[in-house]
Amino acid sequence: DLEIDVYGGYKTSFGDVAMDFGVLRYLYPGSSLGTNPDTTELYVAGTYGPATLKYSHAVTNVFGFVDSKNSYYLDLNA
Repeated sequence: DLEIDVYGGYKTSFGDVAMDFGVLRYLYPGSSLGTNPDTTELYVAGTYGPATLKYSHAVTNVFGFVDSKNSYYLDLNA
């Protein structure tokens, strides 16, 4: 069993706000789950001072869960 994580992105700032845009790809070659667990997420994050708000959106089914494409989550850190 193997997991390969591939990611890339771009960071920039607009005044006091730092922005991060990227793609996450989780690959499971040879998976025996019966469904394809490979997952791709797009994200955008903004940081202002000590706080970061990140939005992640799945453009594939998430880790093999049927009909989970277009699911999303928010992450707030401070």
